[in-house]
Amino acid sequence: MDITPIASSSSGNAYLISDGVTILLIEAGVKLEKIQEKIDLTSIKACLITHEHGDHAKYAKQIARWIPIYSSKGTFDCLDFGVYNYQKNILKLSKMETIGSFKVIPIKAFHDAKEPFAYLLKSTITNETLIFATDTYYIRNTFDALDYIMIECNYDESILENRYENGDVTKAQYKRLISSHMSLESCIKFLKANDLSKLKEVYLMHLSDKNSNEQMFKRAIQEITGAMVVVCQK
Repeated sequence: MDITPIASSSSGNAYLISDGVTILLIEAGVKLEKIQEKIDLTSIKACLITHEHGDHAKYAKQIARWIPIYSSKGTFDCLDFGVYNYQKNILKLSKMETIGSFKVIPIKAFHDAKEPFAYLLKSTITNETLIFATDTYYIRNTFDALDYIMIECNYDESILENRYENGDVTKAQYKRLISSHMSLESCIKFLKANDLSKLKEVYLMHLSDKNSNEQMFKRAIQEITGAMVVVCQK
């Protein structure tokens, strides 16, 4: 698979996934112009959205003018597509959907959104499997023979604790972060629980500006997986 991160932060998220036959866009949190710098929108088969928050879905309506959108009913209930409602495709938890040459299975995510999903993608062309999980503090599923992992690694628990004790993070911010985003420590636990025997690449997404350490995170994940680690940039 060919993976192209377009943007990854609380300001906006978008990622391109291709198996040489089908191109998928995951997330609609950046302007069309930024996506078009990478690809012609008409080349994209579909857009998968994890949940309704603006940094993941702000431009869903505009993108729907060009390509079909796939997400949960709960996510769509929070988004107004207007005349482009016909582009909405509702996915159901754990039920496989075929989109071009990809088999897509929605996975339960744990975030402060109405019905957030992670996604398991399998290409019928390359026979490779990818898990995409962002904005979730936990992933309860485990998977066999993952080739690619795209996972949130938002904060380090010790960094966050120190900033909270110093008053740089409010109690409300602290409570929301630990109950809606994935820490480095939780990311490592997830990786250790899965079959990494075929793993080629890990993409770390949605790093916090102030509660993370990019180089430390990258080294830690490389030690665990032995795979190439890419930190997705803003």
